[in-house]
Amino acid sequence: MDDVIRYENLAGDLRRICQKLDVTFQWAELRMLKSEGRPKHPLKDYYSERSIEIVQRLFRYELEKFGYAAPA
Repeated sequence: MDDVIRYENLAGDLRRICQKLDVTFQWAELRMLKSEGRPKHPLKDYYSERSIEIVQRLFRYELEKFGYAAPA
């Protein structure tokens, strides 16, 4: 793996990757499927204390590398 695209910085990361590859970046060409159809629940509603522990154990590297924390 040479690079990472983070969802929370999707446009900027895609633009940067396209520049590296000498490909024209066309944000308008990307489809935003189901972007408005999701319910707006807080992230913590999807996790129990036990599931948070499991995620923290399984994805420790990614959580630390990208500065993610358990939902509050």
